[in-house]
Amino acid sequence: MNGSSIDDTSNQTTLIPLSPLDSLFITRLSGFTIGYVLQQGAFSPSSLEVAAIRMLNRWRLLAGWVEFTKNGSYIRVPLGNIDLKDRLRFTLETLNVSLDVPDTTHGSAVFPRPPVEFFRDSSVPSNLPTYAETKWPLVSIRVTEMTNCFCVGITVPHGVFDIFGFGQILRGLDAELNGKEWTPPPLFTSNIMKDAFEEGLPSNVSSQEDTSVSTTPSTGPKLDHLPSKSDLVSAAIQAFAHYKDTFIPLTLIAVIKMFLHSAYERFYHGMETRTVFIDQKVLDNMVREVKDEVQASGKGRWVSTNDVITAWMLKVGSYAWLLPGTHVFLGTDRASRRT
Repeated sequence: MNGSSIDDTSNQTTLIPLSPLDSLFITRLSGFTIGYVLQQGAFSPSSLEVAAIRMLNRWRLLAGWVEFTKNGSYIRVPLGNIDLKDRLRFTLETLNVSLDVPDTTHGSAVFPRPPVEFFRDSSVPSNLPTYAETKWPLVSIRVTEMTNCFCVGITVPHGVFDIFGFGQILRGLDAELNGKEWTPPPLFTSNIMKDAFEEGLPSNVSSQEDTSVSTTPSTGPKLDHLPSKSDLVSAAIQAFAHYKDTFIPLTLIAVIKMFLHSAYERFYHGMETRTVFIDQKVLDNMVREVKDEVQASGKGRWVSTNDVITAWMLKVGSYAWLLPGTHVFLGTDRASRRT
C-alpha cells in the first residue's frame, strides 16, 4: 500500500495514552521477542511480510509510534493513507549454517534455545525512550533462513504491549496468513488502566469469589456481548481492589534480589534456558483429560491450557528432585505459545 510519510503534517492521527503501568521501570526499559523455528517450506518470508502489512492496515494502533509529551506518554496512530511498509521493521538474512533441530516424532522434545540474534535484529530498540526518539515501528519481524530451517522472531516494546496484547498480534498475523476471520481490538482515546487508577478503588468490594460468569470445562468463560469500555474500566477497578493486598511492592531492593538470584542460578548452578516442544495432539490429549477429570469432580471450574502446562512443568520438576545430585529451580520465567 502506497501512501505519504508519517512526517507529513496533513495526515490525520489520533493519540492513544499509555497507562501508569506502561511507564514502570521494567516495562519502560524492556521488550518482548517471541521466536519460532520452522521447517523449510513451511512458509514464505515475503508472504509473512505482506500479511503483517495487512494486519497493520486493519489494526492501525500497530502502525503508530511512541510519543512523549509534557502531558504524558502516548501512541500516535495514523488514520490516513500512509506507507505502511515504513511502519513495519522486517529483516531477512540468509545464513549458510544449520540449526540442531530436535526429533519430535515422539510427541515432545527438549532442546537449547537458539541465539536471540536469529530472532531479533540488533537495530531494534531495547527501551521505550528510543522508540519515541526514532519513531521506530512498534512491530519488528526478523526472519533468518538457514540450510535446514527458518528462525522467525517478532519483537514489540513491553511499554506498549503485555503478553496478552502480544497474543492479539500473533492472532491477527495468523489470521492474515491463513485467511481467517478476525476483529482487531478497538481504539480507545483514553487508557482503560489509567481511567481505573484515576477513578479510584471502591471501598465496599466483597472478597467473595464472583461466580456469576457461566463456564464450561471446554470453552471457559462465555460473554453474551463484547464488553464496552465502561465494563472494562469497572473490571479493572474490581481487579485492583481484589489484588492490591497480594501484589509484592516493586522496590529497588526487590529488583536487585531478583537479579542476584537469577545470576546465582545461571552462573553458579549453570542454569540454561531450554525450549520444550509438545506436539499439538499430545497437548490436546493432556488438556482434555484434565478438563474431563475436573468436570467429573462436579466442581465446575474452568481450566485453561496454560493451567495444564504450568501444572505439568511443576510435576516434571518435582520428579527431578528424586534424582541424586539434581538441583531444580522453579520460577515464573516461562513463555507458552502455540505453533
